[in-house]
Amino acid sequence: MSAKHKEIIEKVNDGFNKNDPEVFLGFCTDDVQWQMAGDKPRTGKKSIREWISSMEGMGPPKINTTAVISEGDTAACYGDSVG
Repeated sequence: MSAKHKEIIEKVNDGFNKNDPEVFLGFCTDDVQWQMAGDKPRTGKKSIREWISSMEGMGPPKINTTAVISEGDTAACYGDSVG
C-alpha cells in the first residue's frame, strides 16, 4: 500500500472526526461524487457541503478504520462510524 494514500485517508478521517469536512473536500475535484449506502448520490463540493450542513447539531462521527486497501492511484478505507 502506498504510504501517501494511507496518509491522505488518515487526514480525511481525522478531519471528519474533528467535524471539519473541508479537509476531505480539499482533496476532491469540483465534480466529486459521494454516496452513502441507502441515500441518493451527491455530485460536487457544494452539494456535499449542503448535505453535511443539514446534519448540524449531530456532532462529528467517530470513524474507526479497519483496513486501507490501495492499488495504483486508487485507495479505499474499510471500517465503521459511530455518531
